[in-house]
Amino acid sequence: MKVCSDDRAPRGQPASCQVGLLAVVVVVSGACGGEELLDSGPPAAGSSGDGAGTLAAAGRDGVAADRGSAGYVYSACEDPETDLGGFSAGMEDPGEGLEPYSAVSGLVKDGIVWGLNPEPLMTLGDCTLVRGRMAFCDPDCAPGENCNRDGQCVPNPVPQNLGSVEIAGLKDGPLSMEPRAPRFNYAAVGSLSYPAFDEGTPITLSATGGGAEPFTLVAEGVAALALNEAEVALEEGQPAMVTWNAPAQPGRSRVLAELNISLHGGDPLRILCDTDDDGSLAIPSGLVSELLAINYSGFPAIGVTRQTAGSVQLPWGCADFRVYSNIERHPVSIPGLTSCNEGMPNCPAGLSCNTNLMRCE
Repeated sequence: MKVCSDDRAPRGQPASCQVGLLAVVVVVSGACGGEELLDSGPPAAGSSGDGAGTLAAAGRDGVAADRGSAGYVYSACEDPETDLGGFSAGMEDPGEGLEPYSAVSGLVKDGIVWGLNPEPLMTLGDCTLVRGRMAFCDPDCAPGENCNRDGQCVPNPVPQNLGSVEIAGLKDGPLSMEPRAPRFNYAAVGSLSYPAFDEGTPITLSATGGGAEPFTLVAEGVAALALNEAEVALEEGQPAMVTWNAPAQPGRSRVLAELNISLHGGDPLRILCDTDDDGSLAIPSGLVSELLAINYSGFPAIGVTRQTAGSVQLPWGCADFRVYSNIERHPVSIPGLTSCNEGMPNCPAGLSCNTNLMRCE
């Protein structure tokens, strides 16, 4: 069995994991102290502060979504200032000829790292142009600390023991997980069926609480996501169209996308989108033009995720349970760009492969 984890995947965006049976969606790492980082943050609004977990009752933008037989309402943690992590059960399509697989995992800490949240630059419609944020402290933070928005060194957040966790509604039957000290991460043991669930099936996560009160979260199974385009085309002044198989029942899931054309060097800008799961997304031309103006690299890609979610307010902030189907890396085409590497120096006549940026120049 291979195990894969991505300690730098942004919350709420497609994870970046190459191959394996397990994927950790909510682990984060960073710099300053040289260790795993999370910036301690205040309790989320609505938290009781006494250890009780309060289920979020409203859907996206505070409007209740269509409820299923198990009381499902879409409710993901969407505020990066209070998003502590959570649990996930999903289907991963890593692309590049690798076999898809199912993944179940989780991790919750008692704060965030401000420097790991991307900085929004421009928002048009459902999409935002972002760049990596630089946190600066002088003097540098000591090991076990990270730099917050005020330029102050604060202790790294601490992984939380939320007790025994059981997930019901998967094809393999109930799945139980125990926290693995000292990181208190959760992961399924052994292989999982693919697909792991049926579309529309209630998927319930129950936690005995550990350091908080017991809580239960409800999401729903989703259909495996499939994009219609062989490549997503980028062209200056034009919207980038992404289309996919629509769900059987609209209004119960969301689609997240991350467009990155600097995977192998260049300027660290990318586009993040959060849109209705209605089968199509037009990434605005203004954002596409801004992205194409940077110094980009070869093998650009877009990651796309379909998900349902339920969330809970813990004493330290928000945690959620996401059921998803993820396409990790789908090809993107850019006029004039020929991607290359040392093993594939397929450059046109007169050009050579820049192996650092993996493009012909």
